[in-house]
Amino acid sequence: MRIDIRAKDFALVDALGDRVEQRIRFALTRCTDRLDGVTVRIEQSVLRGEGDARYICEVVMASVRVQVHEEHDRVETAIDRALDRAVRLATPRSCRHPPASKGGRLMRSRED
Repeated sequence: MRIDIRAKDFALVDALGDRVEQRIRFALTRCTDRLDGVTVRIEQSVLRGEGDARYICEVVMASVRVQVHEEHDRVETAIDRALDRAVRLATPRSCRHPPASKGGRLMRSRED
């Protein structure tokens, strides 16, 4: 499973990137073979007049068509909430059915 973590308007430190990747891998261990990839976008927006920063975290899982948007004052909280919601939405969809086989049907011949 491919994990893509992108940061906009702030520097993504290695510890934060590692934490996000670790949480995704742990939460989706049962379904990694059914997911193509996960994209996490983290953006910092400064509120006008207040000088406070808001962090926007989007999690996109294309293979199961899940997109989650979360905002919070703390980057860790925005990430945690977005990942929790995305995993909660994606897990039933991606783990419900076994992966499609790559080959044709298996035919058995009976001899009478």
